[in-house]
Amino acid sequence: MRVRRNYLYDINTDSLITNIRSCKPMPYQSYGGISTTWRYDSQVALITYNDRWAPRDACLVSVNGAQINVYNQIQRDARAYLANRDINFLKNKNNLVVDFFRNDYLLRMTNNRLTVLATVYTPKSRVYSQSLLMNYRYQVIGTLIEFHLVDIQRT
Repeated sequence: MRVRRNYLYDINTDSLITNIRSCKPMPYQSYGGISTTWRYDSQVALITYNDRWAPRDACLVSVNGAQINVYNQIQRDARAYLANRDINFLKNKNNLVVDFFRNDYLLRMTNNRLTVLATVYTPKSRVYSQSLLMNYRYQVIGTLIEFHLVDIQRT
């Protein structure tokens, strides 16, 4: 059995930066892809594995090798926020996806902040749709990344 891996690679120096361990690639997909959003100083990147309707995985990766999977936390935070504030969410919660890679024009990375516009919706339907502006704080500490929700706002 072959193990499929993705790597962060510096094409300027022709050198490997790190193996992406915190995201799980899904080989043999006929759609989707990988998108990368870099912080202004090129020290940290948000890597998103995209699927047809929404991301299937996402992680923050530092050039020093520190990594954390952020996909599940973004999903949990969006769903928890709506579960407490939106009765229509509760009616449709089993059919919803949380998409943030199609809104990459609102994706922002600064020194210790990540901002994403997440759209929670029912694929191929107009039954439910809600957009959330989600702000996170992250900190690279050695080979670890701490990642915490700061606030969520409906848009």
